[in-house]
Amino acid sequence: TNDFQSAIATYLDEYKPDLLQRRQMQNEWTVSWNELDDASNRSDFVFHPSHGIAGELNIFGKYVVLTLKVECAWKEDGNTDNKDNSNNKDNGSLQFTMFARARFLTKSEARKSSATNADDNNNDSNNKKQRKVEDKIRAKMLQRLQKDSYISKLLLQRNDYKVLSKALVHVKGDEMEERVDIDDDIAEACRRSVLSTASTPIDLIEVLLSLPYLPKDVGLARRAKLRLLEDAMFDECEKEGEDDLIDDLSISDASTPQDDANAKSNDTSGGNSAIKKRAKIG
Repeated sequence: TNDFQSAIATYLDEYKPDLLQRRQMQNEWTVSWNELDDASNRSDFVFHPSHGIAGELNIFGKYVVLTLKVECAWKEDGNTDNKDNSNNKDNGSLQFTMFARARFLTKSEARKSSATNADDNNNDSNNKKQRKVEDKIRAKMLQRLQKDSYISKLLLQRNDYKVLSKALVHVKGDEMEERVDIDDDIAEACRRSVLSTASTPIDLIEVLLSLPYLPKDVGLARRAKLRLLEDAMFDECEKEGEDDLIDDLSISDASTPQDDANAKSNDTSGGNSAIKKRAKIG
């Protein structure tokens, strides 16, 4: 959990988001990480992973708890017949999936959170009055949130989830396959749940992809992150009808320009834009 709290603090320091977003994340968010069985032990991957990370991340907002179940597995392969061995460290395969569901904070959880931020100088009488006011506000907010057509998509049974994002990356020498997808509706539901001050889901996606279930020292993970961000931005431009922005949009790791050229040359989607809508993983 400490690693995730530190990663969020680093994100706020480096990316310097909008002041309202910063305040919401600093004042309302608490996070907890529960590690699950190593994702590399799973048998349903399209390759045989050698490393893996799996767990559940709970983001506690003011009214909603967003639970993200994450599975990341990869295999790095430094052996290749490619004469140029400069990018051998990025050879291999990676599969990343993020699932989401949500629930409302219970009254006791909300009161505990409120007590944490309460002024110690208030007497018991004032605290009781404040709790009554907060309970009324919370009841009205829950009624409003329950009617939200997006958030309702995430109000599932404990073991049920919706897929938020998927990424599959294969790199072998000059050959590359990248398949990514972010579910727009689920991303919007997540935004409304815990980062309502953001104008688009991209801000939340950026935060989520900066967390340590995507290992920073693995080149395949960096590729997956970049492509998922690219997909999210493409979708947002598409919604806004910004055709010129779509034509110019390109997110890439500056240290590996040749990889992006190879990715374009392997594009069979028939798209004309500078980036492609990655194949859906279904």
